Amino acid sequence: MKLYSWEELNEFVNACTRCGLCRSRVRPVMGRGSLQADTMIVAEAPGGQEDRAGVPFVGPAGKMLDELLASCGMRRNHYYLTAVYHPSALLRDPAKIEETRRDFLRIAEKRKELAAE
Repeated sequence: MKLYSWEELNEFVNACTRCGLCRSRVRPVMGRGSLQADTMIVAEAPGGQEDRAGVPFVGPAGKMLDELLASCGMRRNHYYLTAVYHPSALLRDPAKIEETRRDFLRIAEKRKELAAE
């Protein structure tokens, strides 16, 4: 599938069933914030609160991020916030891990490309 827009990227991620995350997640955590931001802040992986909300940085890490940004006179809406998934922990087939890794890299590259527009 060739991805052209943020909406299409969201649809792709919401419908993706290529790894076990689709069975264990509540909502995919795509991202939130300014699509024209010069800076993207990436969480290591979504926690339980992020999974339920479908939004990155809403749990304890989000509180810490907000405090850190505020101490510098900045706010989260000036950035694009997202999270990285680690599907290899859920998979044991090396070929499937590699296929999933390529999919996630494609998504990350498209996020970067769209953010540059």
